[in-house]
Amino acid sequence: MKVVVVPASAQTSQWAIQTLLDDSSVPSVIGVYRDVGKVPAGFRNHQIFQAVQGDVSDGSTLDFSGCDAVITLTPPKLDGSDFIAFGKNMATNVRQAVAKSRSVKRPVYVSSQGAQYAEGVVG
Repeated sequence: MKVVVVPASAQTSQWAIQTLLDDSSVPSVIGVYRDVGKVPAGFRNHQIFQAVQGDVSDGSTLDFSGCDAVITLTPPKLDGSDFIAFGKNMATNVRQAVAKSRSVKRPVYVSSQGAQYAEGVVG
């Protein structure tokens, strides 16, 4: 099974990647990075890990061809911009890349955006 984690640089994503790398039943893990120079040293030389360039804000950079599963972890958006719009755009871009791949059978989408608010974030 070939599993993609996108985006791969957030803390939760790094935890997910490490968990997959530690699982001997997973033969291939791909991390999607806006800047592949930010790949942690512990992943770089791992036999089953591959880093690729891509940006969840630009769907044209996402290619999941040949992948079986995609784990999407919405990163925190702390710059004051509209995190709901960012999350929707990211979800749309990933969903379109999954559909285009024709190989992904297991999409997983994880988000905690808005978890700090008591109400008003379900859209």
